[in-house]
Amino acid sequence: MRRVALALLVATSSLAAGCVDPSAPNDGAPPPAPGVPFDAQRALAWVEAQIRDPDTGQAWYRIPGTTESRRAADLFHAELSARNWSVGFQDFEGTIEGRAVAMRNVVAELAGTSSRTVLLAAHYDTRICADKDPDPERRRDPVVGANDGASGVAVLLELARVLDAQRANFSFRLYLFDGEDQGDGGLGCGAGTDWAQGSEFAAAALTDAERARIVGMILVDLVGDREAEFAREGYSSVGASRALQDRIWGMAARLGHAHFVDRPATPVLDDHVPFQRRGIPAVDIIHLDQGADPFPDTHHTTFDDLDRISVRALRAVGETVLATIRAMDAEASS
Repeated sequence: MRRVALALLVATSSLAAGCVDPSAPNDGAPPPAPGVPFDAQRALAWVEAQIRDPDTGQAWYRIPGTTESRRAADLFHAELSARNWSVGFQDFEGTIEGRAVAMRNVVAELAGTSSRTVLLAAHYDTRICADKDPDPERRRDPVVGANDGASGVAVLLELARVLDAQRANFSFRLYLFDGEDQGDGGLGCGAGTDWAQGSEFAAAALTDAERARIVGMILVDLVGDREAEFAREGYSSVGASRALQDRIWGMAARLGHAHFVDRPATPVLDDHVPFQRRGIPAVDIIHLDQGADPFPDTHHTTFDDLDRISVRALRAVGETVLATIRAMDAEASS
């Protein structure tokens, strides 16, 4: 993903009629009963499972179009199927530096007692080159992506286990996107390549009937760094998305998760934006610092590896998203 100017048109449409209102105020009451808890150690194990080849123990790069990428998609499919989610693939043709590349989203659904649907999303692809690495000799090496890719997927796979164990009024659709992180950053790779290709394909594939049932979308990206700081990403602060963002940050404060900081941050072209363009409230939970480069220092480098991943950060995101969903679900069913 990359930082962009706040010139993009962000949809400001209201939520579909009959859906829970994400702008309902936090009244200071305790969060809903936790039910099955989010297990951050399980999430950490899922980070490791994505970055090491299960047969050789070598670094596992999930670059679009590669055998390793397809094996990762198959791994996610098997895990989600075992958790009673209905799982499929969205295959599409993307591009990287002018080359056509076969890409694949993983899409899973869990039915609730109503058709009102919450979207949960992350990307699983890893960048083809470490163009921000401090060593110029390594800037064409691939990125293992423990934080940039694996951390968000790990949080969602653990949430999938929890949501399956305790069914809700809401239905859920979980997206694991391919082709998010190959775009042109102007630093030596990705020339002429678009960002967020998988989410653009998925959002365009939604029917009007599907869009009308969607309550909102929560995207998690770069959520595992030991120094993670989740400020309010710019596009998520606009229009209908702002009410959902307020709920998430309010819940984080109630739970005492200090990784969530209540300050505005730069807008980022990430996988939530194609859904916002189609009128869906969508929020990006993403590490954003206050410096000239808002991303963590491992971003697009060869040292985005397991030793920088924090169980505490994974727990903060997983528990906050889960509690927010449960609070909204309780309101919808009352």
